[in-house]
Amino acid sequence: MKYIIALSIILLASISYPVYSQDEAQIITYGETVQGKFPVGAEEVEFTFSGLAGDIVVIESKSMDILNGFMPEIQILNARGTAIADTTENFDIESLDFIQVMIPLEIPADGDYTIIIKNGSYFELDEDADFELRLLQPEILANNTPIQGTASTEEKAFYVVISNEDFSIDFSKVSGDMLVSVSIGRIESGGLETLAVLYGEMTQGNIQITPNRNTLHLITIQEAPYEITIFGVKTADFELTLNQG
Repeated sequence: MKYIIALSIILLASISYPVYSQDEAQIITYGETVQGKFPVGAEEVEFTFSGLAGDIVVIESKSMDILNGFMPEIQILNARGTAIADTTENFDIESLDFIQVMIPLEIPADGDYTIIIKNGSYFELDEDADFELRLLQPEILANNTPIQGTASTEEKAFYVVISNEDFSIDFSKVSGDMLVSVSIGRIESGGLETLAVLYGEMTQGNIQITPNRNTLHLITIQEAPYEITIFGVKTADFELTLNQG
């Protein structure tokens, strides 16, 4: 009998059982906003998306649970698992924001990409934390063609300018109660080098830019640095015009 028991133990030990991950990567598509949850003790949460070479995207994550100590970081991996962009590599003291991070990126090749969400290195969770993830494909501005949009204290608005010659952006605030900031930055390796910022109690403004060899630029419209929002959401409707050549 003891030999039968021993044989049974050996057979059970040799059986392989499937392992199901509790943090399987979730699929996200262009234009989608998803609500995620970062578990206590987790190292990362993964999302995947498919992109085409030349797509210009903005990947943005915002903590919805800052009192719990969740301050998101983003890393982007290509199909081989190689990191191609990382918010920790693009630290900018002038735009310090632990609550919300963003990666602007030109997709280098057709394929599937992984978005990894991590908690900031100097923060620890007491319980599961909620966050938001947006995968955007901003509109590319056409020369001398006004466009209308809306930004709020909860959601920034993004636009792309592709130009290798001097250009300017005319901004007009049409309506709304939010004080606005308009910035233009150069997209480089998943980071954003700020070139010019316009903000204040303004209804109109103009920014002029002289590009270098890099012709890819991101316009960000958001609340002004000193905007105070305690209750509710403030918005601003606006019009933008690209003047090129």
